[in-house]
Amino acid sequence: MSYDVFDFNHTSNQSSLFAVLFDDIHSDVLVYDKPAWGLHKLNGMRGKQACDVIQHALAKAQSLPNLTDYDSDNGWGTAASALAFLGQIACYCGQHRKAVIYVRA
Repeated sequence: MSYDVFDFNHTSNQSSLFAVLFDDIHSDVLVYDKPAWGLHKLNGMRGKQACDVIQHALAKAQSLPNLTDYDSDNGWGTAASALAFLGQIACYCGQHRKAVIYVRA
């Protein structure tokens, strides 16, 4: 399984990292009838808001002691690749501030 946002794709193996990075972000979105978690909290946001939220998540990542702890055991995705994925989304959101975010997993 993977996350798809715009034309960008990343393995869902870093879902635990996304959960940590987005845990303090409020969202009214439901995923499978449960409150959104992790990257799903971006669902329905406009590019401008998502860019701010991702900036907050990236800043939070800098405070985590061992990002490599979030690297997947099977080698499919690393914390570094997850942060690069967020950076790609943020850049796109900065260019398309009115675009609506849809996270597919």
